[in-house]
Amino acid sequence: MKNPVFGTKKQDRNRLRLDQLDESIKLAHKRLIKSTIEHLDFEKCVGKYDDEQTFFYFDPPYRKTKPYAIPFNDDDYKRLASICINMNGKFLMTINDDKYIRELFKDFNIMTHEVYYSVCKTQNGRQDFKELIITNYEIV
Repeated sequence: MKNPVFGTKKQDRNRLRLDQLDESIKLAHKRLIKSTIEHLDFEKCVGKYDDEQTFFYFDPPYRKTKPYAIPFNDDDYKRLASICINMNGKFLMTINDDKYIRELFKDFNIMTHEVYYSVCKTQNGRQDFKELIITNYEIV
């Protein structure tokens, strides 16, 4: 990570508490004990795990924003939409509010949600952005 910023000011105390690290790791382990985290292409991941008991969280690169380390283009968004249509499990995806994405995923449940981005080098980047929450199940 180049020039990491974690949403704190120089005057703020660091939230990292080394004296509580063991407990923090134990709590995180407990929350994630039944989870599998993969670093795979989404198509391979869905192919490997998809069944009626599986829940997928997708966090693809935001469309038409600054380039990511791994390229992701409109063909990848189309591939993702196609996989979601044929999926047996449930999924939830978060992505920036974009007309193209809305059109690709129009057959799913789409909610708009405002997110405040505080982790930014410049003040003008710290603002509310509209994000989409897309699912293949009803959110109550």
